[in-house]
Amino acid sequence: MSDAAFDTATYYDCVDSEEYSHETPEDAIEAYLDGFMTPNCDAEKTIRETLAGSEHLTVKAYNRDEAQPKWADAVARQLVERANDAWTEEYGDPDGDGFGAQATRYLGEEFAKALRWVIAREQVWACTKCDERRYTVDEVLALMRTHSPGWFRASTT
Repeated sequence: MSDAAFDTATYYDCVDSEEYSHETPEDAIEAYLDGFMTPNCDAEKTIRETLAGSEHLTVKAYNRDEAQPKWADAVARQLVERANDAWTEEYGDPDGDGFGAQATRYLGEEFAKALRWVIAREQVWACTKCDERRYTVDEVLALMRTHSPGWFRASTT
């Protein structure tokens, strides 16, 4: 994996999460460490203690997935099948096969077209890990001194 993949990722996280919201590695590290911080604590000591026993803190990088047109086709087939079953149960010939070939083809095309329209306009939230970077304790401290300087000012009072 390359530095470019990490540096251009959409989201970052230090834990396994199903909700990605940290737009920078620093935000992810801050969110991870924030739960260990207490008012007026010694931030450096807290960070060192939190990361004690680990040689590094791993930040994982994620990119949004892309919805594929084949998804629309697969769901369209499922919708046609459900519509056909519902039609047969409510209105169709109990001994028949449901929709005819022309209606089945038309519905499949229209459902797929509607789903592709949705894909083009909706935001995909699913993400896939594309890279990770390991930070030493000293690197974490340097990043947090810049990113969250208030932690360190509070620790000197």
